[in-house]
Amino acid sequence: MKNLFLSLVITTTLLHAQIDTLWTKTFGDELRDWGYGIVEIDNGYILAGIKQLTNSHAAVFYGTDLDGEIIWEFDYGESGESFAGNLIKTDDGNIASLIYSSQVGPILIKMNMDGNIIFEKEYDVDLSSIYNLINTSDGGYAFLSAGVLYKTDSEGEIVWSEDGLESDSYAIIESSDGCIVVISSGMEDPRLIKYNMDGVEIFESEAEDLGTMSIIFNVAQTQNYFIGSGENGVLLFWDLNGNWVGAYSLNYSENWLRVWDVHQASDGSYYFSGIYDNNGVYSGAIG
Repeated sequence: MKNLFLSLVITTTLLHAQIDTLWTKTFGDELRDWGYGIVEIDNGYILAGIKQLTNSHAAVFYGTDLDGEIIWEFDYGESGESFAGNLIKTDDGNIASLIYSSQVGPILIKMNMDGNIIFEKEYDVDLSSIYNLINTSDGGYAFLSAGVLYKTDSEGEIVWSEDGLESDSYAIIESSDGCIVVISSGMEDPRLIKYNMDGVEIFESEAEDLGTMSIIFNVAQTQNYFIGSGENGVLLFWDLNGNWVGAYSLNYSENWLRVWDVHQASDGSYYFSGIYDNNGVYSGAIG
C-alpha cells in the first residue's frame, strides 16, 4: 500500500462538518513512507516526511503544483535515520523544517520554494519532538525539545533557552503581540507560559482540577482565549492574560481520542481536527 502522503484539498461547511474531497494524491512505495508536514504556496504545495531507502530512512520533501503533481523532490540524509517533521513558511518567502538525524542530532534546514538549501544548522541538543518549529516575527525560530524551549536568530544560532518544562511539551505559537506562548505538559498539570522575545517570562498559569493527565499537542490563540488541545479530546482554556478559565473533554460526550488543531470561525464558533473512535475504528475527523 502506498502511504507516504495523503494530500486532500477539501471544502468544509463548518457548522455541519460537511467535507467535499476535490482530489487525492498519494506518493511513496510499499514501505515505511510517511508524511508529516505540508504548506500551501502560491503555485502549489510543499510536503515533508520520511522515505525508506534500502538500509536507512531519509527526510524527503516534495514540491507539487496546484493539482498535486510532483514538480521536484529533495531527499536529505542517505545513511542512518533521518526524517522531517513540521514544515513552515518563513517571513522572507522560503520554507524551514526541523530534521531528526541519528547521525548528528537535530538539524534546522531552510530551503527556497524550489527545494534548494539556503542554510542548515546542526544542534547538539536532545530532540524529543520535531513537530513544533515556529518562525518568529524577528526573523528567527523557536522550538521545544526534551523540556527545553530554544530561541534562535535568523541563521539558526541559539540565542537563549529556557528549561524546566515537562518532557512532553509540544505546543508552541507566537502570540499576536509578538511573544512566545508554550504549554508545558507531561506528568504534572499543564502550564501555559508566555515569554517575550528576549526569553523573559511574562506569566505562567497552571491548569486546575483536570482530574486526568493529558498531553497537549497544540495551542491556538483566538479572539478571547489561548486554547490547548490534546489527548482524550481535551480542550484547555486560558484568557489572553493567562488566567485559567477551564477545561472540556470531547471524550465525555463524543468519542474523540485526540484533538490536534483548534481554530475560531468568523461567526465566533470553533472548529477542530483530530482522531475519533468510531466503535473501535480510529479515523481522522473534523468537528
